[in-house]
Amino acid sequence: MTAQIDDAFLNDLGLGNIATEQKEALVGQLIETLQLRVGERLSEGLTDEQIADFERVTSNADAPADAALEWLQTNNPNYPTIVNEETEKLKQDLRTNLDVVAGKKDS
Repeated sequence: MTAQIDDAFLNDLGLGNIATEQKEALVGQLIETLQLRVGERLSEGLTDEQIADFERVTSNADAPADAALEWLQTNNPNYPTIVNEETEKLKQDLRTNLDVVAGKKDS
């Protein structure tokens, strides 16, 4: 995935000063959320055969480290655009719910 969810990402949202433990948990959760969103978008345009092929590539321990990226570039050249769009949507969702994310409200 080309998007970086790191200190700069959190700083952009005003979350750079949260406690380290909370920051680590939040980053993990954001990465997982982004991967799910990107995966859903990517799978929309793929056939069942392509999805099965991608699963084979990503589950093959002997495959080169960049095999999944190469597969995506071949089968869905819009991959970087989708990652960027979903990253921006995630940022917007976070901005909308900033008080909850920062632990300032009970929800």
